[in-house]
Amino acid sequence: MRTNTEMLKLILEMAETMETVRAVTLHGSRVSGAPEDEWMDYDVAYYVTEVEDLQRDRAWLAPFGERLIMQRPELSTLAEPHGLGWFPILMQFADGRRIDLTLVPVKLAENYLQQGEPGRMLLDKDGLLQRLSLQQEPGFAVVLPTAAEYADCCNEFWWVSPYVVKGLARGQLLYALEHVSILRKEYRRMISWKAAAEANGPVYAGKQGDDLEAIVPEAEWQMLQRTYIRADRAEIAGLLPEIWQAFSSAASETASLLGFSFQTEDRLQNWLQERLQDHQDK
Repeated sequence: MRTNTEMLKLILEMAETMETVRAVTLHGSRVSGAPEDEWMDYDVAYYVTEVEDLQRDRAWLAPFGERLIMQRPELSTLAEPHGLGWFPILMQFADGRRIDLTLVPVKLAENYLQQGEPGRMLLDKDGLLQRLSLQQEPGFAVVLPTAAEYADCCNEFWWVSPYVVKGLARGQLLYALEHVSILRKEYRRMISWKAAAEANGPVYAGKQGDDLEAIVPEAEWQMLQRTYIRADRAEIAGLLPEIWQAFSSAASETASLLGFSFQTEDRLQNWLQERLQDHQDK
């Protein structure tokens, strides 16, 4: 496996020899201070004067190394293009290294950097990045929600809950689990907001919430982990009352901290519990 020094040298040498590349930034875990391991990617942005030729031609990518597989999401037929104007090229190499290279039109450099992901300048041929601001804070910041965002999170959690019960009643366990994943997402969002409210400012939850363990109470962390369950009727049925209660508690505390209105869903929760019990008894 190529060393970090070798990889950064290669990334820079490629950029220096390509006239169209005017600047280079490094992003992601290699900037945020995360512990380095063999799986850590190189999230790189090349700021270019033209993108179309580089999109069409793969030959210029050869010097990066022997590829096992490559993905160009903007050309995928399985998802809608993001349409933001930049072009990601994701490359997994035979030696284990991976580069997620994004081609950013120079004219869109400011828009790209405003995404808020931390970055470090590696090359700036024209002083482009000196005129712009690179985010230096860790990524995946959780900021305080608006009252509308808070209300929508609560609404989504409770709206989806009957779908899980319906899936169990029909014996559609995969359907039920798909909707458990939505409950998990909203619960994770709520406990992240509560942590930010307690800190009175941004907190950093990590990718997929992996860093929440350090910033939320142990009981909330354990509850979040409990939502990753098997397609087992008894397990799903056992989880539901727990996640309903845990979400209600987190939502109530968050509302209190932020001065938002908290609407109890006791009637819905009781109805769901009755329906759940009915089908467990059958």
